[in-house]
Amino acid sequence: RHKTPGLRPLTREDIPGALNLLQTHFLESGLSPALSPQEAEHWLLPRENVMHSYVVEASDGTGLTDLVSFYTITTQVLNHPLHQQLGEARLLYCVATATDPVDLIEDTLVLAKAVSLWRFNVQR
Repeated sequence: RHKTPGLRPLTREDIPGALNLLQTHFLESGLSPALSPQEAEHWLLPRENVMHSYVVEASDGTGLTDLVSFYTITTQVLNHPLHQQLGEARLLYCVATATDPVDLIEDTLVLAKAVSLWRFNVQR
């Protein structure tokens, strides 16, 4: 069970707020990719066994405060008596403006394990 209040799966209606969070994050971190709303939908909308995106909605209902997303990769396991595949999550975006980033990542680990992903990869 996650501990961040207001954490929920991203929906199509969340795309403008999620895109705003990403663009602000990109500017603050010195990155400058420019995503259109259509590109944000492509990269962020959840798709079963492919993309998982979650947002945190402000408790006062004023909008989104945080975003985290990861995608999945399945690899074959060779010569193992029980397992033929290993599900892995790879962090795509983590934007924490109101939630402690450590708490947000811990919740993301819980969410990844809930969909049977046993490895979580974060690259800098």
